[in-house]
Amino acid sequence: MLYNLEIYFLLFIIYSILGYIIEVLYVSFNHEKITLSRGFLIGPVLPIYGVGAVFITLLLSVYENQVLTLFTLSMVLCTILEYYTSLILEKIFKLRWWDYKDRKYNLNGRVCLQNALLFGLGGVVIIEYINPIIFKVLYSCLPLTINILVIISLIIFLLDLIISTKTIFTLKDKLIKLGGRDSTHQIRLEVKEYLTSHSKLMKRLIKAFPNLVDLNKTLKIPKLEKYLLGRKGYREFNKKRKVLKRKNKM
Repeated sequence: MLYNLEIYFLLFIIYSILGYIIEVLYVSFNHEKITLSRGFLIGPVLPIYGVGAVFITLLLSVYENQVLTLFTLSMVLCTILEYYTSLILEKIFKLRWWDYKDRKYNLNGRVCLQNALLFGLGGVVIIEYINPIIFKVLYSCLPLTINILVIISLIIFLLDLIISTKTIFTLKDKLIKLGGRDSTHQIRLEVKEYLTSHSKLMKRLIKAFPNLVDLNKTLKIPKLEKYLLGRKGYREFNKKRKVLKRKNKM
């Protein structure tokens, strides 16, 4: 029983990494530049893909010889998973992480038909082609090797989860503090200053979720992205801030 749990945990990690790679390639192709910031975790993992792949494996493997059924059920299962993942993250962090309202046939901006079709295709590929290879490799490993891989992966994953969650709540607290200000421009400048001078992790988070929205204060994060400049932009901001301070003293 424990051995099987370890195998499925490694399956979760493997598909979380594969999901990250797929998203990086997809986004980089669309933006015509390499974009490595994906997901809210620091490492190259997207847990939603790992969870989806494990669910598909556990629940739908019996349909491996029924491609149409497998496609349809994978589409439905993963769409439900994406919808409730969006809802749960929103309830926990009070942030809207993604929004598909600009796409056709979406449901509350949380899921859309385009993704659903891709989920269906992914389910077929997972069951028919990828899982047989992964299981063959994993079950050929010695139990001790599996134990070591699980321990190392679990420690790294938990550390990443703790650090990333702390970063999110820190960003959230900053947005709440700034949300009561009257000047939206001033809010953006202060957030930009905070992100630039305090945390590269927050910069990565903003880039990973360009449609992030603070639901409490309705402060849309995409508008802040243009302020996340390099050294030149930060120097210019500091100059402007010094000028404003001088004027206020006068």
